Amino acid sequence: MWADRTDSLGGSHLEASRASDIPTPVSFASPPVNEVYLGVQFPGPVADEATTLADFWPRVREDYPTLERQAPIAPAVEDFSVPPAPPTVPFQVEVSHQPFPQRYWFVSLDGNELIQVQPDRFMLNWRQVQESDEYPRYQTLRPEFERRYETFLEALPEESRTAAVPEWCEVTYINHIWSEATRSSSARSSSSSLISSSFAAIVIGIRRRRQSSFNMRTGLTVEST
Repeated sequence: MWADRTDSLGGSHLEASRASDIPTPVSFASPPVNEVYLGVQFPGPVADEATTLADFWPRVREDYPTLERQAPIAPAVEDFSVPPAPPTVPFQVEVSHQPFPQRYWFVSLDGNELIQVQPDRFMLNWRQVQESDEYPRYQTLRPEFERRYETFLEALPEESRTAAVPEWCEVTYINHIWSEATRSSSARSSSSSLISSSFAAIVIGIRRRRQSSFNMRTGLTVEST
C-alpha cells in the first residue's frame, strides 16, 4: 500500500502529500477497486522523448525507477451532437521519418504505482498487484497527481510549458465485481470467475492555468468506488 512505502527521507511521499482540505465523501471499508488513474490531455504534443526521459524521469526516478514502453493512447474527444454520431475507427497510413510516438510508463518498485507520459498526455495510476493491496483513496491520490504533474511542467521547455494547458481531465475507477460463490482466492485465480468488470469515468472541469499552476475543481460529492 502506498502509505506504507517510505522514501529515502524515512517518510511516505504519498502520506506527506495527503490533502487535508479535500472533503471525504462516501467511503467503503473494502471497495472493489482494481485500478484508478487521474490524467490530463493537452491539445497537442508538449513533451518529446528527450524531455520525458532526460528531463522528467530523473526528477521522479527514486520513486519510479522502472521504465516501460507502450503504444500511445488515442486522443479523447467528446461528441455533443444530437443524436450522437456513431463511433468510427479511422484507418490511417502515415509515412514519416520521425520516430513513432511512445507512451512511457515509470513504475514503482512494488508495481502499484505508475506515471504515464506521452506527447499529449500525463497520467498517474494506482493498481492492485496483490490481492492484499489496499486502495489508498482519492484523498491520497489527488495530491500525488498534482505534485507529479507540477514536476512534469517544470521539466518542460518554456515554450512547451506555455502550451501545456489541459483540454481534458479524467478520473477513472476500474472495479472488479465477483460473485458470492467465487470470493475464494482459488476461484478468483480464474478469469471466468469475474462476472463484471466496469469503470466509472468522471470528467471534471478545468480552470485555466496561470503560469505553471494547475487547479482541478473538487465539487465531487460521492467517490465512485
